[in-house]
This record gives sequence, structure tokens and C-alpha cells, in this order.
Amino acid sequence: MSLLRLACLVLTAALQAAEPATAPALLLDLDPAGGGWAAVAEDGHAGGTIPAGWHDNSAWRKSRVDHRRGEVDGIAFWRIDISRPGGSSVFFPIPDLERTAIYRLSGRVRGTGLDSASFALQQLDSPWKAAWSQIPPLEGSWQDVDWTWHQEPAAGRHGVYLQIGARAGTLDLASLRLERWSEAGYLAANAPPVGGPKNLLRITRAPAGLPPGWALDRDDSDDEVEIAADAAVTGPGGGPALRLATTKPRAQLWCGAARVPAGAPHIASVWVRGQGSGSLIVPGQKYAILAETRFTVAASEGWKRVQAGFAPPLPTQVLALKLAFTGRLWIDALQLERGTAASDYAPPFPCEIGLRHASPALVQTAPAVALEWAIAGPSTGAQVVVTASDGYGREAALPPLPAAATGSLRCDVLADRPFGALRIQATVVGADGGTLSAPCELVVLRLPTPRHQGEDAPDSFFGVLAPSTRRHALMAKAMGANWVRTHDCNGATLWHNLEAERGRWTWRDGELMRYRAHHLRVLGMLSTAPRWASNVGDGRDGYFDLYYQPKDLEAWQDYVRTITTRYRGVVDAWQVWNEPWGDQFWHTGRDQARKAWVVGPDPAGDYARLCAQAFATAKAVDPALRLVGISTVPADHGNGWSERMREAGALASCDVIAYHHYVNTAATADDQVAHGWRSALAPLLGADGRAPRPVWMTEGNPLVNCDGPGLYRLNQPGAGPEDVAAAGDRCARWLVSLRARGVDKGFLYSLHCHTYVHEQAPYRALAGRDGYLHPAAAAYAACAWQIEDTAPAGISEPAPGVWAFAFQGRGRAVVALAPQPGHAAFAIPAGIAASDLFGNPLAAGSALGGRMAYLAAAGSAADLLARLR
Repeated sequence: MSLLRLACLVLTAALQAAEPATAPALLLDLDPAGGGWAAVAEDGHAGGTIPAGWHDNSAWRKSRVDHRRGEVDGIAFWRIDISRPGGSSVFFPIPDLERTAIYRLSGRVRGTGLDSASFALQQLDSPWKAAWSQIPPLEGSWQDVDWTWHQEPAAGRHGVYLQIGARAGTLDLASLRLERWSEAGYLAANAPPVGGPKNLLRITRAPAGLPPGWALDRDDSDDEVEIAADAAVTGPGGGPALRLATTKPRAQLWCGAARVPAGAPHIASVWVRGQGSGSLIVPGQKYAILAETRFTVAASEGWKRVQAGFAPPLPTQVLALKLAFTGRLWIDALQLERGTAASDYAPPFPCEIGLRHASPALVQTAPAVALEWAIAGPSTGAQVVVTASDGYGREAALPPLPAAATGSLRCDVLADRPFGALRIQATVVGADGGTLSAPCELVVLRLPTPRHQGEDAPDSFFGVLAPSTRRHALMAKAMGANWVRTHDCNGATLWHNLEAERGRWTWRDGELMRYRAHHLRVLGMLSTAPRWASNVGDGRDGYFDLYYQPKDLEAWQDYVRTITTRYRGVVDAWQVWNEPWGDQFWHTGRDQARKAWVVGPDPAGDYARLCAQAFATAKAVDPALRLVGISTVPADHGNGWSERMREAGALASCDVIAYHHYVNTAATADDQVAHGWRSALAPLLGADGRAPRPVWMTEGNPLVNCDGPGLYRLNQPGAGPEDVAAAGDRCARWLVSLRARGVDKGFLYSLHCHTYVHEQAPYRALAGRDGYLHPAAAAYAACAWQIEDTAPAGISEPAPGVWAFAFQGRGRAVVALAPQPGHAAFAIPAGIAASDLFGNPLAAGSALGGRMAYLAAAGSAADLLARLR
């Protein structure tokens, strides 16, 4: 038996014997200020000193890693410094995961330059399977991480692993602590407090219409579903009921979330009347359904209470309620409480106030925000107290307003910075100063008028993946996006959806026409295969069953011909397949025993032939159509896909070269974007180093795992505060760097990946968990306004650590300044229009901070760059 194995067994036995029923076992407590440090055995890959108990696991990588203790501003930390890229990992052995328990991993970390760093409980031996893992966003500043989860038993020895991505950079850890709770101990320590409101929901009535924090499901368009407060119908809660109406077979409304303690039965309820049917649903994590109660109501029945009981799973978590419905209904008086049967409705406060904005997308171009309010419940003699806060951390109060049943307010405070997100909070306060309502908060984005508002912009660089709903189209256009790619967010062009039975076509024209009605150009997908046209067989793998290679190329050509004919003049660019370089999207079979996809002997050649047939067929329909092909990726992901495409002659059957690349940091002369561009395109470039076709980055995201609440403090229970400028800065740097490399279009993935406030959404990009724009979208909008209709004009470094990306438009020049951590002093020059990350003016002589800024002037980019030296 190895010494490491023996130590783990001894530690396990000791902890199990000593662990009190209500206290956690401490498995790891990293404290760089104290404790011992040990030398790392120098092996050419790693060196320095490492905290006691930790092990470097970099010898099998190509990287160079040095460990050392550091201290800055009184904060001691362990620095993992990767000077030669190639990836690295460190681990700390822990007792085996032999029993079900609750684990909590918390700490304080920061990362600079890295593409990723995952925290995991992982096996110490082959197959090194992770029992749990998370990848937090990495910023140049300190951030707190805190995860609690229910861990099932897992075989083998395990450790806390930090797996660091391939890029060079540093990871600093000021603390890291792993606790293990028994289920009984966790329940005892997290028992709900005695007293407090019976109703766990903060918003239970909707006097102003759709309440802030509620949302239609991401695929339900608000022009197909009516949602409005109905003053003519008083609900059981004593105020206007919320009217819902749709002719769709099923629409879904997310309506409220709360932190629900585990260990006791709970029940959700809502009052319903009208003519229709639906379900009250309590969703769990990862698409689980904790409870669902179906109902049918008739006009003659009056109000009916629908209840759904459930047992909250460990650990305590945020849960949401969802109402699926069809027909014409009214709802009111939501309640979430402990117990097995609903008790009399009881709101958490005597009255509730709701806020309503005129835009279904919660965006506007004016700096002052106008809102309407409505109050349910008694508010005689009370006042509405309103405060506003912005993305700069500033807060201001408005004069109190008389608390009439309905009213309006104009929020024009903090007007010196007219662009960005503004959070408005309204509370009803009694004459004695007592609180009569829960605070109601709403975040509205104030954005510059897009350069192509109300018109098509076929040459625009800015694209996004967004669902086909009115509010998503409005959000995309408002932030400056002019193109939408349909992969994942819209299935209206997928062969699998359109011809499920050979020769019988089912069309979803309205979804594409909604994009076009809002002047969004469409990059459609020629992709997927129906069951009859592939080797999927019975299929067991859901989503990826759609991506078996077509086995009937004549049927494929018929699909291409049929769809490009139908949407001629609607869709004028088509991408052939999604990520064929990966076997999960391009396969011929499935080995269920090995849980592995099976690919053909020549997947690159197969794809090249598919592209050639699509190209010839589509061009015969309309020679002006643009076919987007190659569909490659940086070489470290794609197994030399670009070179294989070149060898297969795929350049002859595309008008545009597509590639995908997800990054973490950007905006230096040789950043991750530059590396990805070279790696993906090198085999395709001409002798002059130029791409032989226009290049579109059709899928990428600089914000993976940036899943904060934005400016919301209440609508996302349990979510901590977020530095919204950090996410916006990463997005702007990514956009600027892509365009500076000559990429013709960049599509952000994605505005469709939000679920709801109860669940993480790692790919949500600029959509918050509730489906509306995250405050970082203001940085996207400012960038789009600055560099739209310009061409790259060079990259320079006017001061150490300050990178200047120049762009030239018709008679105007723009420089995007991208400061790096610890950059040299740099002041905003006089005589040049300057604006910050969100588009607000910067005064001449002010110091450049750590975020992106823009300089603009008439004339040439060369002249503008010269003024910075």
C-alpha cells in the first residue's frame, strides 16, 4: 500500500470518528500566511515552493510552472506562475468519497492571462474522473468563490484538483477551504429560522403586469403571448389579477424564485381562473422536475387553487416556479411555504408594488428612465421611496412620491453618465416609517442609438445567437448586433425539424421573419439529419442524435434546394453544419459500451463532399447566396481540421471561412484571439499571409462562467454582488481584438443560454439569468457604436502595458485603448473625444484606469495614433 493511500485511510478514519453530528469536517484549509511550505522537486517542468500537502502534477505537460508565496497589500497568497504554456495541475489528497455527504469549497482567488482554471474533486488514479467540478471566471482582481453541493459516493482515491488551461499566466490563491457535512449535520446547521414570513416568495402579485424578475420562457415570443394586469378582475390577493392569453399549445412563464431550505416538505400554490389548461411546475437543477400539477379551468368555475408539493433536495438552494399554460387565464396570489397542503394565502408584506417599463426588452436610448408603478394592498397615507444605482457603484435617492394605487416616476439622477445600466428600486413606506412592501427592483439599460437602427446592415461585423422572440430581437438590435446565427437558438432551418417524414415538410417561417422584421440579417444553418436520413437507429443521446452524418446525399441536396428556394430573399448566408471537426457533431455511429461516438474513415473528406454538394445546389438556386464552410477551430481542438480541409479542396466550395474560438482574455498584440486566428487559419492562408476568403468567427464567447446577477440584488436570491464592468470589459476586448485581426463577422454565443434565476447558465454571455440584457451589454453597445463601419488600421503600444487598436472609417478614426494590469501611467489626451467602457465621456487629462476606453477624431487613424505618442 502506498504511503499516500495509507495517509488517506488514516485521515478518513480519524475524521469519521471525530466528526460531530452538526459540525463539518475540515478536509482542506489553505492559508498561505501560515502553515508549512515544501520545495518542489525540480524536473524541468516545475519548481519553487508549494504549500504543505499539495503536489504539482505538471511533469506530463509541456508547461513550465513555478510556485511561490507572495504578498501584496497585506494579502498573502500562493502564486502558480505558468511561464511556458501547455497546461498545469496541482492537487491535495482528501479522504475517499465513500458516503453521501454535503461538500462546500470556498476561497479567494484571482487569475491573470489564463484561459481557464477548474476546481474539481478528481480521482488520483486512472481514469482520473472528476466527481465534481466548477470553472469560475478569471479576472485580474480578487474574487470569492463558494460552492456547496450534494456529493454521491465515488470510487477511488480523490483529491482537490486545480486544472489550469494551456495559456501562460498566473493563478493566485489567498485561501481555499473544503468542508464535508453529514446530511444530518447540514440540515441541523441550516434549519430555517423560527418566525419570518410564511410565504417564501418576495413577489406574489402582479398589479403592474409582468413583475420584474419574472419572464417568459426563452422560446416564447411576447408577441404571441399576452401578459397584462387586469384592473377589471380582482384576484384573491386583493389587487388586479395578471391576465395571460395565448393560442400556442404551450407557453411557459417563470414566476418567482426563493431560497428554499432542505429537510422539510414544501408546497407551491397559485390561484387560477379563466378558460384553458396548464401546469404548475417546480423545476430543480439540470432540467429535473421536483413537482408538476396539471390543471384545467372553465369560465364557469371561478377561481381555483392549484398546488404542487415537493421535497427540496439537499443542499439548500434557490428554486423557481414555472407556469405552463394555454388559453385565456388570470392568475394571482402565489405562495411557496413549508408543509404538505397550502394554507390561506398570506403575502410577505401588507402590500406589493410593481414596476413597468415601456420596452419589452428593458432597453432605451434616453438617459432618464420613465416607469409606471401599481400597488396591490392597502397603502393609504404611504409613500413610494425610490433609489437608483448604476454600474459605477453610485447610488442616489429620488424625492418620495405619494403611494397612489397607480402612478409614474421619472428617474433622471446620475445623469452625468447617461449610458449603461440603471437599477431602480421602489418600496412602499408607511407614514410611521415602517416598511409596507418588499422592495421591487428593475434594471434598465440605456444604450446609444445603434448606427444601423431601423435598417439592415449586411456588412456589419456584429452578430449574435439569439432566440426568435420580439424582446430578444429588440435586445440584439439595441446593443448593436445586426446579424443572428440560428444554430442552437432557433431550429427553423434544421433538416431534422423540417422533414421528419420524407417528403412531408413542416415550416416555421414566422421565426425567421421575426428576425427580418427587426432588421437582423440571418446566418441560417444547413445542418442535422432526420432519422430516416441517417444511421441514428433508436438513438439514446438526445441532442447529439441530430448530428449523425446524412447517409443519403441526394436527399441532402433536396433539403438544401428546398430550403434555399423557400427562404430566398430572407436568408442570404448559410453555414454548412456545426463543428464537424468534433465527433460529437459529425459521427456515423455510437459505441454505447464505451460511451463514445464512432466516426467514418474519412470525416474531413465526408464533410468536404457535403459542402461541395450544398454549394453547387444552393448556387443553382441563387448565385448570390453566400455559403459558409470549412467550419474549423484552433488546431489544439480540431485535430488539424484546417489542413485536412485544404487537402480535401474545401476552399472551392465556400464563399466564407468559418471558425469557432472561446477565449478568456484578449486585447494585446499577441493575445488569445491572435493565437486562435493563426492556429485555426494557418493552413489556409496564402503566400502573402492573407485568408483566401472572408473570415467569420461564427461562434465564440469571452464570458464563459461569468454568471453573476448584474445589478440585481433581490431578483436572484443568493447571488452576491458583481463587478459588471469586468464582464463588459472582457466582451469589449474580445470584439476589438477580433475585428483588429481582420475577422469580418463575430457571432457571440449566446443570448439564448439563460435558463432562469434558480440555475447557473455558464454560456449565457450578455443575457442575464432572467433572459434580459446583462449590464455588460452596455459595453457591447458602446463598442459597436465606436467601431461599426470601420476597418482595422493597426495595433501599437503608446505606453508600456497600454495597447491601442486603431480603426478607420469614412472620415473618422477610432482608437480602442486596452490597458493591461500594472500599465504605465497614461492620461486621456486633450482635444480628442474620449469615452469609457460604457460610452460615457471621459475628461481630458483623466487617468486611464483598468478598463477599455475609446478615442475618436475626424481624419486618419495614423494621425490619431501619432497624437498618443
